[in-house]
Amino acid sequence: MELIPYTLTTLIGLFIGLQYGMMVGFLISVTYLMYYAARPGVKVKRGYVSSPVHGLALCHHDSAL
Repeated sequence: MELIPYTLTTLIGLFIGLQYGMMVGFLISVTYLMYYAARPGVKVKRGYVSSPVHGLALCHHDSAL
């Protein structure tokens, strides 16, 4: 996934201009960051315990729960 911004930044920096290459690389990186921040990986697990209380657990996708 990191190869796309790197490749585009390098190619645009070599052929069009360094400042344009850096600007494109920055914009692509910010776009990736915003895309993944807007879609966090959350799992909803329904659990039952011995008591009459039911519960839900919201887990981040990196969580061990």
